Amino acid sequence: MVSAPKPDFNSYVVTNELIDIHASDRWVALTWNDGFTARFHHVWLRDNCACEHCVYDVTREQTFELLSIPEDVRPISSSVEDGLLHMIWNGPDRHESCYDSGWLRHYAYSEFQPQSELPAMVLRDAGLTTPPNFFSGRNS
Repeated sequence: MVSAPKPDFNSYVVTNELIDIHASDRWVALTWNDGFTARFHHVWLRDNCACEHCVYDVTREQTFELLSIPEDVRPISSSVEDGLLHMIWNGPDRHESCYDSGWLRHYAYSEFQPQSELPAMVLRDAGLTTPPNFFSGRNS
């Protein structure tokens, strides 16, 4: 089976084949051959590109700077080939990314929000004076 670079040293089992992609203005919806569908924000996918230009191969350290891409990052081309997700991104460099379907399935964060849209992306900058409280409402 064909594999793509991953942003870590782990292996991800591919039990089902990635067969379809649908792009919207903020995310892509991927479908596997068992009917499972997951959505991923464009900026999340671009930030997790693991190609040789974005990640140092020896340490898997990210060398890509997220702030170097357009705020409206989106694919200008996307396809599923050999069970892998291939994307070409807008922007001056027309960056190409390839994602492993086992890795995507493992990190499918939208499955926890099956009946709703993904929340809007919020860009954080120096104007953030108080850190967000991610643990409000949880017991410690």
